[in-house]
Amino acid sequence: MWPVLRAGAERYVAEFGVKGVHIEAPRRTSPMAQIALLDTLHGRGFRGACVQVNDARLMAPAIRRLCGQGLRVITMVHDAAEEVRHGFCGLNNAAIGQRLAEATAQALHNAGSVIVLHAGAEHDTFGDRLWAFREALSRHTRVRCYFWLDCQASASEAERLIRGHLERYPNLDAFVTLDDWPLRFLEGKPKLLPGSCKLITFGARPGNWRYLQDGTCAALVEADHRRTGYDALMLCDKAVQHQELIVNRIELPLVVVTTDSLDEFMVDWVAWSNPAG
Repeated sequence: MWPVLRAGAERYVAEFGVKGVHIEAPRRTSPMAQIALLDTLHGRGFRGACVQVNDARLMAPAIRRLCGQGLRVITMVHDAAEEVRHGFCGLNNAAIGQRLAEATAQALHNAGSVIVLHAGAEHDTFGDRLWAFREALSRHTRVRCYFWLDCQASASEAERLIRGHLERYPNLDAFVTLDDWPLRFLEGKPKLLPGSCKLITFGARPGNWRYLQDGTCAALVEADHRRTGYDALMLCDKAVQHQELIVNRIELPLVVVTTDSLDEFMVDWVAWSNPAG
């Protein structure tokens, strides 16, 4: 994800000749590594920051500290500290839930059985996905959900639940997970879903393309990130110049990637990662 965000920001810098923009990321993608980097910004002369949020709950205090120090902060991909940050460019989680339900119905030709893995209705990020998915799936009356399982946004728990329930329900048509939790640590393990059962989830980043190619996934929902870094830096640039932000929330359009559209999506992703693209 970071190469795409960086390339978008670099395109904005090149197009408008903005000076004094530093584009950096921690070596590790963990929220704690991001927080450590954010805490180094104070006293370095920065007036604004575009922050990719990996964990809204953990990162919100660091974003509040930056705002309290006078920086104009734009959150990217996920939102956090909405009451103080100056803008947001990223995901609409309710829209993702709706699109996952639509992709599920389409993959099953509007009839079939599923088990859904979620992270609880109160989760800061995935709660909105859950209620929107439930509502949208209820309109597809021939798609039956056997269980709603809370995996607590844990990759290992999601994998355990899927493998365990597949043994009990071998004729199940699909698992739906509201994020790509079960795909995160599969390297060197047996195939997650042998046979006709498929997975539908969110996250068509490069590491997950193989699971469309090998038949594990029927569909991956993803955001169109070609302008994420560009638009976030645009909002930040205007905010530090004290220009009025008529729009301070930009939500990304969504795409559904299947085996039929994967090649085209891969070409798009490479272009998004190219500052000259």
